[in-house]
Amino acid sequence: MIRSIRRAATAVVVAILATLLAVAPGPVPTKQAEAAVAKTLLLYDTSGPYAFLGEQYAMMTGNLLSQFGTYTARPVGTYTAGMMAQYTAVVYLGSTYDEPIPVAFLDDVLAGTKPVMWLFSNIWQLTNRQ
Repeated sequence: MIRSIRRAATAVVVAILATLLAVAPGPVPTKQAEAAVAKTLLLYDTSGPYAFLGEQYAMMTGNLLSQFGTYTARPVGTYTAGMMAQYTAVVYLGSTYDEPIPVAFLDDVLAGTKPVMWLFSNIWQLTNRQ
């Protein structure tokens, strides 16, 4: 029962990521198609007593993202203005309640130039910024 729930949850996440990144999973056979492969910025939390979980969640999410192209994982605190411009999409893992999120990241998300998947906590920081 638990395994089937995990498989279903994984299938849902993979479907969401495929839609977000707008590419089909699998290897890329040609150089032209290689240019179309998604590049994802994966941001994760690193503060508080459970900071180590942010990096672990990022590794697991990175495994899923690697099915759709390349990804770069970074702590959200290292984000600088305009960083997401060089990526196809952004995934933020809010694993720490009230993680200090750089204003530059919030502003870039609100600008809406790239698709962003915001998981777990801290979405209120984005809504408070509007």
